[in-house]
Amino acid sequence: MLVHATGFALLLRAFIKSRAVPPTQTWPIAWLLIRVTWSLILIHAAEITLWALVYLWAGCVPDAESAFYFSGATYTTIGYGDLVLAKPWRILGRSRA
Repeated sequence: MLVHATGFALLLRAFIKSRAVPPTQTWPIAWLLIRVTWSLILIHAAEITLWALVYLWAGCVPDAESAFYFSGATYTTIGYGDLVLAKPWRILGRSRA
């Protein structure tokens, strides 16, 4: 949550400091939305990467590929079960609906 809050705060600060007149035409608005969307995607990717590194560092998963796969799958809540953590670490990766 700290990564997301910090990233979003930096994004808002950059837009506030730009002091530009808000766009009113279609393409400048579209370009602004594309930049905001990509920034948010990069913030989410940073969070997934951070969790993958934590899983790898703690020895929860055997390799980097598994760490990134597990981190992405649990972060997005698209699936859980084909790769599970060892019993002592299972509560860390628990996905609740």
